[in-house]
Amino acid sequence: MSSSRLQDITKWAKKLRRSVNAEVKNVSCNMDTVVAKLGGQLVYGATGDKILCAIVKTDTGFAIDLNHVSDPKEKNFEIAVQLAHLFIHFGYNTDLWDEYPLGYVSPRQGIGWSSGEAARFASEFLMPKKEYLNLYNLYKRGYSDYFKGIGLELNDLTKRIIRDTIFQEISKVLEVPVWRVAIRRDEIRLQGVNKIL
Repeated sequence: MSSSRLQDITKWAKKLRRSVNAEVKNVSCNMDTVVAKLGGQLVYGATGDKILCAIVKTDTGFAIDLNHVSDPKEKNFEIAVQLAHLFIHFGYNTDLWDEYPLGYVSPRQGIGWSSGEAARFASEFLMPKKEYLNLYNLYKRGYSDYFKGIGLELNDLTKRIIRDTIFQEISKVLEVPVWRVAIRRDEIRLQGVNKIL
């Protein structure tokens, strides 16, 4: 993905957050509310057992079928991924969306460039860089001070323990899967922010 495309994805995620008033201030977005504000609904199992999740064009807008997604943190991330596809790849609320027939179903593929873009959008939407770094640094200071306070040296092992504990804490606060919190750290580091464990 080119750097200009990454910048566009970041810009679109910020714009969508603003449009649904979902600014993160150390708390997660209520993704059910986000979908409703955008004219959509969440459904379960409407597209059949073989489809993990999908976007469905409805007469009132859209539905996201979360057929096999039960973990709340995975659910939030999957909704954000589907919103990315809806806006970036299907042009929701544009002439492009109007070309799709009522009842059109786009099942989750999980491969290819569009899935990569959607995952990046979801990360940017659910874990904006500024808020992520604020949380990360808050926990980093606290755990580092704790380890120093009990006399443990900050070596590679203790730094890894601190980092993994921070991922767990951010996962709880922002209600996203731990593995996505870890990937988000790497995405931010690639943007030139290296003062992260």
